[in-house]
Amino acid sequence: MRSDPTSASEDDPFAGSPLEQYRENFGLILRQTRRILAPRGLLVSEAGALKLASAGPVRPSTVADRLGITASAATQLVDRLERRGLLRRTRDPADRRAVVLVITPTGRRTYRATAREVRAMLDAVAGTMSPQGRRALQQGVAELHRALDRWAATGAA
Repeated sequence: MRSDPTSASEDDPFAGSPLEQYRENFGLILRQTRRILAPRGLLVSEAGALKLASAGPVRPSTVADRLGITASAATQLVDRLERRGLLRRTRDPADRRAVVLVITPTGRRTYRATAREVRAMLDAVAGTMSPQGRRALQQGVAELHRALDRWAATGAA
């Protein structure tokens, strides 16, 4: 259930925060995404790894960094995806000491199918918004991204 910032308790430090509203709405999107992934036996982090690998070979350390997980968690995640035939480890041709992850044809099909379903869900939600609301959301998300980049550049992240 989403909170109404006008009825939030004065003791709530998040009361009235537009970023708290964003966080709560993101939580709703995340729950819907989990429902889409569940029938395929995928976690959100696993789908994220497939997305990264769908763009080309990727190092496990990059997966860990981009997903915000530890190296050992990334190894476990890759182990699961490899056992399912969705990713495979191979030597990096540019550095034979390093390993990269390559998406398999089954992994690519799985990623594309789930991405289409998630996109359809997001488009359905956006379709209920006015054109002005969609533009404002797009602009607001872009500004939030820039603000987070600036904040992270200060070393605070």
